[in-house]
Amino acid sequence: MPQAFDNCVSGGGRVRTKDVGDGKYMHICFLNGKSVAGEVKTKKEGLEFDDMENEYIKKDGKWEKIGPIKNDESKNLNLQTTMSILEGTINEDKMTVEACVLTPCLSLNNRYYSPHIVETAVSQLIGLKSFADHNDRSIRNTIAKIVNARLEDGRAIATFKFSKARDIAESVFTRIKEGLITDVSIAASGATKRVKMNGDWVDEVQDIHLHSVDFVSEGGVPEAKVMRVFESNALPTIEEGQEELPKEINTKEVTKMTIDELRTQYPELVTELEKPISELKTQVETLTKTIDEAKAKEQEKKLADYKGTLMATIVESDTIKSLIEKKIIGTTEEELKKSFDSAVAEVNVIKEATTKIVGIPAIDVTKNGKKKQFKSSQEILNDDELSMGEKSLLIHKLWFG
Repeated sequence: MPQAFDNCVSGGGRVRTKDVGDGKYMHICFLNGKSVAGEVKTKKEGLEFDDMENEYIKKDGKWEKIGPIKNDESKNLNLQTTMSILEGTINEDKMTVEACVLTPCLSLNNRYYSPHIVETAVSQLIGLKSFADHNDRSIRNTIAKIVNARLEDGRAIATFKFSKARDIAESVFTRIKEGLITDVSIAASGATKRVKMNGDWVDEVQDIHLHSVDFVSEGGVPEAKVMRVFESNALPTIEEGQEELPKEINTKEVTKMTIDELRTQYPELVTELEKPISELKTQVETLTKTIDEAKAKEQEKKLADYKGTLMATIVESDTIKSLIEKKIIGTTEEELKKSFDSAVAEVNVIKEATTKIVGIPAIDVTKNGKKKQFKSSQEILNDDELSMGEKSLLIHKLWFG
């Protein structure tokens, strides 16, 4: 086992066993927020323990189970990392390409590959096939095989031997030489764990099982692209812990709060809730206004029809009808009927008086600075400048002096 792994175990680190496939396994030791990988072994060499579900510590030279692995890992994930070929060495005679395929880094999908994961990957590289496309893993699309691998300055360096028997292999090899193919992409599976790296939460890859290392055009899968590379002398600080979730709302507490208290304690929530309420209020106000206007028009038409019904009962000259119509006022049928009856009664009084009195002398009247002379009740009634009350008084004066 690596010395760092033994030191982690002797220091009381928690050890997990990871199945890396193909009958192989690996121990990983966790201590003080850091993880250290042991050697990748085969089951033929024998296992000290083969429990993949629990964590162990070593006490007095014996393994002691301490409990199930915490459910803060995401297991059996599809891991894919795409990075540019760094300092690639091409041998045209042998049709080989030597390139860096993985280094401690953070990908755009927020996955952190630590030095021990890079070391683990190196142990799995030799013998892996390379395909011209992640999506087509058929025999006809096989272009190369990794024949050598090493860890150099913390980076996983692989030597790819391209097939001379396939046109597609020669085509890809030529495009690599010409700089048209610039990226290598690792297809793998494994597990991740949420950790805090330099103050930010990321998914740290806990173990990895490589399936292939393929050559892809620049870009590949965008989210798998390497965002930041870490040099061996400037590795990030990793801390274990529980990521804070959004604050839960205490419903019992909320029911006792005023709206102002809610705005202070949960401003974003209140803002989101008030948006649809405000929109609904505006819609209700608009609808209410529309309904009120429709009711007003309906009432106006109803009163106009009723006023027309009342006027239809009058059999008089147009002048008298006009006088009566002007006197009909009100906002209800009752008010219209009352004013109508009053106007009709007033006209009837005038008519009755004019039929009894004859030979009435003319009277002189000054109205708006103008002198007028009226010789009959009809002249008084036909004058547009006199009010109904003035007409009544003048007719009375004409008749009775």
